[in-house]
Amino acid sequence: MSEGETTPSAVRVPSPLGDGMRISLLIIAAVASLEVITAVVLLVLVVLFAVALAPLESPGDRLARLTDMLLTAFRRQPSFLLIPPVLMGVVFWLMHPLIVLLERYEQDAQRKRRAPPRPPNWKRFLLAVLGLLPFLFLAIFIPAWMLAARIEAVSARLDRLAPGWRLEQQVANLEAVPEAEDATRVLTDAVAKLPIGWKGVDLMKEGDWSLSLDQATAAKVRVSIDAAPEALAVARRLADYERGRGFVTMGRALWEGEDAQILQAKAVRCLLDGDAALAVEAGDLDRVVEDGLALLGAARAFGDSPSGLSQALRRLLALRAGGWIERALVRGEPSSDLLTRAQAAILHEHRYAQALTTIKANLGRNFEMFRRVGSDEYSFDADVGMYESGRGMDHARFLLPPLTLWFGWHRALLLEWSSDLLAILERPESDWSEAAKAWEVRASQVRGQWIRPLLAETFPSLQRKIVDGELRRRAGLGVVAVLLAAERHRRAAGTWPKSVAEIGAEFLPDQPLDPYNGEAFHVEHVDGRFRVYSVGPNRRDEHGSYDKVKWDRESTDDDVGASAHDPALRGRSAEGGP
Repeated sequence: MSEGETTPSAVRVPSPLGDGMRISLLIIAAVASLEVITAVVLLVLVVLFAVALAPLESPGDRLARLTDMLLTAFRRQPSFLLIPPVLMGVVFWLMHPLIVLLERYEQDAQRKRRAPPRPPNWKRFLLAVLGLLPFLFLAIFIPAWMLAARIEAVSARLDRLAPGWRLEQQVANLEAVPEAEDATRVLTDAVAKLPIGWKGVDLMKEGDWSLSLDQATAAKVRVSIDAAPEALAVARRLADYERGRGFVTMGRALWEGEDAQILQAKAVRCLLDGDAALAVEAGDLDRVVEDGLALLGAARAFGDSPSGLSQALRRLLALRAGGWIERALVRGEPSSDLLTRAQAAILHEHRYAQALTTIKANLGRNFEMFRRVGSDEYSFDADVGMYESGRGMDHARFLLPPLTLWFGWHRALLLEWSSDLLAILERPESDWSEAAKAWEVRASQVRGQWIRPLLAETFPSLQRKIVDGELRRRAGLGVVAVLLAAERHRRAAGTWPKSVAEIGAEFLPDQPLDPYNGEAFHVEHVDGRFRVYSVGPNRRDEHGSYDKVKWDRESTDDDVGASAHDPALRGRSAEGGP
């Protein structure tokens, strides 16, 4: 270099991508890493939560279940971890021309001042963040505004279809039952009088019903009943009660006491089942009917509680009661006064709108749960029974606020699906089954979206089962009520009625209809056996043929029926029973 020449300043070679794009890519990588870390943390929490929910499973079964759950989730939603970083990258890519323009303006200003340019990295980063804020605001505000409008619109529709559907409204509208008329109190007293460690014989697990118990089972039943005479005496008083206030109360876990009511219902069922079975053996048929009425009182003890579990237990006990009353007719001839009383009680239970109560209960509970979780009010610990153990999940609450939109979406779906399902219940019963199938198909279509809502996994199928269960309950109670009326008609006229219409109004003033087709129940009198039956889910007359394995598959042998025999044949057949 010759003397007098100045040293040229270093030439800044621009990157092919540009500094702005380079920073954008770095931010994209950081966001992607954050997404992966967040997903891993959430998966770990899911695993810990599931492990805590299943303490009774063996380690091998638990590991297999969790592995299958996680693999299914990744197989169905591989885009969960990829889409947020890609969207962020698109935003930064669109902002790149603005960043380049500002960068050139800064370089021109520096050259004019004849000073070496300084890489304005912090400025570009600040501009990128400031430019991103409007997008983040719109990405949160617009969906939140749309969800709020969506929830408000469907809430107005629900207010018309099912007034008082919100959980707090359902609780406020519960029937006020005086203590002297409360079957819930009697059921609780009966359980309290059971000996410590008492275990009844669960006849529902003893196989198919026959007219007589085998000797080993009968011996076990007798031992369990003899060990609890005071509890049995109190439980049989349930036959005199027509309503109850239920067992559960609202708390940190929405409903508290649900686990206890399962144990109480099972204990009383085993107690009354055992006494009825021994009464059948002894030929005391009036006692069998009285035990059936007591089971019906136990069902009514759950009242109109807005709890899906409470309503499921009520349905189970009511059908059990009808089965024992039918079995008394298979064995012999109970007194006419008891048959009249049993028929009135069964028809009263038959008219109870259990499907509407159950769907409203599930809607109110789930809606309130998603609201509480999204607003950080919900207690995981109390809901899974871990609040006292110190093994809860409440320490992870910091993860919930970012998921507010997620839970808001679930609330909107819950309201829309439930409103459509409640609209089905306004149709004739005979339309329920097909309409519920079509509803389940529509609701399940959301599973094909790139983000699957949690509700899509089980909610549609479970809600449809509620409708199917209601049809089964009304058919089962309806045929027993008609059978009792037909028995009373036979005792007065000397012959079985040839149709339901032939039964006099004095014996059946309010005729129940077959819920599957909206017509009268079928009756047949063949080979000394009188049968009342519904056509069942497949809507085909199969002359009362019923198979537990095939039922609910809409194939064959799904007629729901009840039967009795001619007086001379009673006690000889092995058919009939709860």
